[in-house]
Amino acid sequence: MVYSPTPAHASALAGRVGAAVAGEPADVATVCDLTLLTVPDDALAQVSAALASGARPGGAVVHTSGAHGAAALTAIAARGGVVGSLHPPFRSRDVETAVERLPGATFAVEGGGAGIKALADGDGRGARRTRAGRAGGAKSRSYHAALVMASNYTVTLYAIAEALLVGIGAERAAADGALDALLAATVENLRTQGIPMALTGPLTRADAGTVEAHLRALAQVDDRLVEVYSELARLSLPLVVARGGTPGRLSACSHRGIIMRLTIRDIQKMKTAHEPIAMLTAYDATSARLSEAAGVPMLLVGDTLGMVIQGHDSTIPVTLDDVIYHARIVTRVTSHALVVGRYAFMSFTISPEQALANAGRLMQEGRVSAVKLEGGEYVAATIARMVQTGIPVMAHIGLMPQSVNKTGGFRVQGNDVETARQLLRDAKAVEDAGAFAVVLELVPAPLAEMIPTGCTSRPSASARGHTATGRYRCFTTSWRCSTRLCRGTRTSTRRSARSSATPSAPTSATCRRTASRPPKTALP
Repeated sequence: MVYSPTPAHASALAGRVGAAVAGEPADVATVCDLTLLTVPDDALAQVSAALASGARPGGAVVHTSGAHGAAALTAIAARGGVVGSLHPPFRSRDVETAVERLPGATFAVEGGGAGIKALADGDGRGARRTRAGRAGGAKSRSYHAALVMASNYTVTLYAIAEALLVGIGAERAAADGALDALLAATVENLRTQGIPMALTGPLTRADAGTVEAHLRALAQVDDRLVEVYSELARLSLPLVVARGGTPGRLSACSHRGIIMRLTIRDIQKMKTAHEPIAMLTAYDATSARLSEAAGVPMLLVGDTLGMVIQGHDSTIPVTLDDVIYHARIVTRVTSHALVVGRYAFMSFTISPEQALANAGRLMQEGRVSAVKLEGGEYVAATIARMVQTGIPVMAHIGLMPQSVNKTGGFRVQGNDVETARQLLRDAKAVEDAGAFAVVLELVPAPLAEMIPTGCTSRPSASARGHTATGRYRCFTTSWRCSTRLCRGTRTSTRRSARSSATPSAPTSATCRRTASRPPKTALP
């Protein structure tokens, strides 16, 4: 039995399926074992109320709305009817096409009772089998939203792409032909290769120049398109990483926030992926922008600013306020690099409470994502306390510039057996305390290579980069910006000292400086 408020529609369907035409909605529920509601979503409540008067216990009533679950038919359920939903996740331009697509189609089914179970099993009323999945309750809205995004908004994106092509002079038919072929190929790739390998394009190649060009071109058309492109790119990043991309390779694509700021987990993933990691000091907007544009994943706002920027002969005169001031500049003009703020002299050694308070200042006022401090075994308890409170810590052993008066200058550390053993103990202590990385400064390469032996989660590093995961450089005015820096191949020198940084799970780096000779830049 068929009912429709439009008599012509009711007669046409009744003739097609060989059924009688009902005079009122309630008549259908009274006579039929299974009633199928194919009405607009907004009309469900009204139709459900109309059917309720004729509903009989055990009779099944099912609607075909994807946005609503069986709860939309509560009026019928209250009369003893069995309610459910049956939604085909496709649209057709006419009845004939819909009928052709039904066999083998996938449906979302919700509800109970034998009749609805038969629908879910795909063997109801002699129809050819269908594939069915169960959905219901709060999941129905997510289910329908998923279908809308995959189908309806694909049309929106198609229309945007078509308008862009027509806008540059392409004929509409030619534009549609090109887009049709592209969509068909994409669907085929999804079918044969699956997610994420079906994703292609400039993000998968970390082609920052192309992404920048796209955004500039879209800005000339409509600023809203820039936001759409950027948001789609951001949502694509997990797929890029899943298909083999890493944060380091993507670091250059940070324009307009497409790439979010790196975290210590990203750095650790780079280490696990055996990708060389670079860290540069940055003190101002220029050095920070140049470094991030070169793809440097980590920037350190260090107390070396006292020697590079302020003209002091050591780092001791630098205050925590100085570091916070420069950190605020660096974090303001960068959007991707992990920014680490270094404690100033005597700003963490008095007590763990002092270290915690000043870490809070570095992170809240300076907006850094991690802090760096000097020391080995004797600061391990402080590091552990900070890590427990959620503060990422980078340790620093070997030559410690804040202790230069004690060591008698910038001297190589670990030259004898006892100091070498102490460095190994220091490295193990800061790792056990939870430091995510450790800088080894002015340590002989053979000793730096031994660090992983005692600290199994750390990669090795040396002044010359032997087995190093990454390198750490001090930024000077003689540094020439190069994208090769992110692979740890370009060095910058300031004074005669060498350091290597080894992260406790993620990073290692080496740093070269000179003071007795003019600054120079050299390729190793």
